[in-house]
Amino acid sequence: MKIFQALIISVSLLWNATGDFTLSFQFHRYSNPSDRDVNGNCCDTAQRVICGSCDTHFKSLCLRNGGTSHSQTGQCIPGTVLSPGGVGGSSVNFSAHIGVISNPFGYNKSGSILQSGFQLYLEVWDDDQFSVDDLIDRIVFNISNHTSSQISHTAIGVFSRVSLLSSYRLLCSVNYYGFDCSVLCIPYNDDTNGHYTCNSTTGAKKCREGWQNVTNNCTNVACNLVCQSPGGTCTHNGTCQCTIGWSGDGCDIPQCIEGCHPQGGYCTEPYQCLCYNNWNGSLCNESFCTVNCSSIGGQCLVPDQCTCFAGYTGPACEIDLLPCDHQMPCFNGGHCSHTESPGEYVCSCQVGYMGMNCEVNIDVCATQPCLNNGTCINEDPGNYSCICSAGWTGKSCHFSIEYCESNPCINNGTCVNLPNAYYCNCSSQYEGLNCELAVNACLPDPCQNNSTCINHVTSYSCECNEGFTGHDCESIISSSYTTASLPSPSANPPTTTIDTTTSQTIVGPIVGGIVGSLFLTILLITAFVAVSVIASCFKKRKMRNHKEIHTSDAMDNVATITPLPNPSYAVIQRAYGDNDEDLYI
Repeated sequence: MKIFQALIISVSLLWNATGDFTLSFQFHRYSNPSDRDVNGNCCDTAQRVICGSCDTHFKSLCLRNGGTSHSQTGQCIPGTVLSPGGVGGSSVNFSAHIGVISNPFGYNKSGSILQSGFQLYLEVWDDDQFSVDDLIDRIVFNISNHTSSQISHTAIGVFSRVSLLSSYRLLCSVNYYGFDCSVLCIPYNDDTNGHYTCNSTTGAKKCREGWQNVTNNCTNVACNLVCQSPGGTCTHNGTCQCTIGWSGDGCDIPQCIEGCHPQGGYCTEPYQCLCYNNWNGSLCNESFCTVNCSSIGGQCLVPDQCTCFAGYTGPACEIDLLPCDHQMPCFNGGHCSHTESPGEYVCSCQVGYMGMNCEVNIDVCATQPCLNNGTCINEDPGNYSCICSAGWTGKSCHFSIEYCESNPCINNGTCVNLPNAYYCNCSSQYEGLNCELAVNACLPDPCQNNSTCINHVTSYSCECNEGFTGHDCESIISSSYTTASLPSPSANPPTTTIDTTTSQTIVGPIVGGIVGSLFLTILLITAFVAVSVIASCFKKRKMRNHKEIHTSDAMDNVATITPLPNPSYAVIQRAYGDNDEDLYI
């Protein structure tokens, strides 16, 4: 508490000290958005995800000579050093106090304002209770040597960690006037010291009403009590008539040349424009800056100082702290992000683009992503498609087509992959592309002579029609005919015996002979027809199969036709030849 009171007393004495000018400040807002110190370390590491707020202390708040290098520490003008102490966290809005000092606060100094102006210097520290305090940043900004009523200023830290919004006023003390408060004018109204007041801007003496001759402290009574030379003359009626180029009730205000800048120029005689220090131009409207202010980031409003726009910093306001916001440098939909380094950024490019500003369109096919002789086709940025060669598939043709994967072979068939197709190795009971067809051994109709084929899948059998035999019913069954015992041609023919002792005729032998002859004739005709049919079928079969039928194979199933011992046998022999083999099938 005693320290607080002592500081208040020292500030009060400093504020009320007699001087030629007063420089007062008011702090509005302080910000350390990163919560880090000058080395980039977190002020408070209690939270592991983000940095904790700093315990901000203001130290060494003082005035320095204008133009002092920002990199120099200290160099404070004696008697101007203040120690506000703790002010809060990483973001502070100031009200009536800055730590332990009043807000606003000011300095009164004797003598004229320094030609170089002034510089406000402030060190910002992180208060560590259990270790040495850590420097966060230093705030330094210049103040022009021109008097001003109120100027707002946002100062960025030397290391760009913090910012401070403040305002200041540079005013002459009572009875001091002029742009540098070097003109002393104490108004009087007595016969000893004169009768005049002081011009509020320049401090020039102004004779009071009824007095004139300012060079003599207005000790002479003026015409009409107001008219002053050289700007006015008294008329005969006692009025003060101003000459050309003068104005005012006492004709004491010279009219400067039209356009003369009200802050940069003044005049002591009509149609002049005299420039204050560090103002140039015929109309004193060009402030003289030792640095070339960036046309984008700032402007020179007062001599020797660039006033930066929001988001810019640097001696010439050339550093864009927010390039992503001001410049939008990332092309083709890239996302811009600021880095920790002031004025730097990175672009996160959309798929298919690259480069510092995402300005390069990536040729995806240049990397030859399609394998196994696939053909690459560029599509949307960053995308491609492949036309795969036979036998390959997949985004990059990297998968071999497994034709057997879908199990196309059915009925226990085995699938075999080929380069561009597949093959089904079917069981003996099935056939077809996918073993979908049951084997039919009856195709193409192996059974002959209109026989019926019975399918056994891997084999067949034939159900022969009557009169045929063999595996394929290819053989004709020849019937064996049993004939009655005919009398030998050399035997005696039957005779008719006539009983002479009776009158009856014996007809039995005659009728028997007739019946026997008729039976023999029918038997011969039947045999002839059978032989003709057999011979005809035999010849047709020989023409169809174009092969010889061996007698030995037929003898197992066919009986032998024995030539009959009758005249008709010769007819059969003539019809089929003397070779008996032609009669066997």
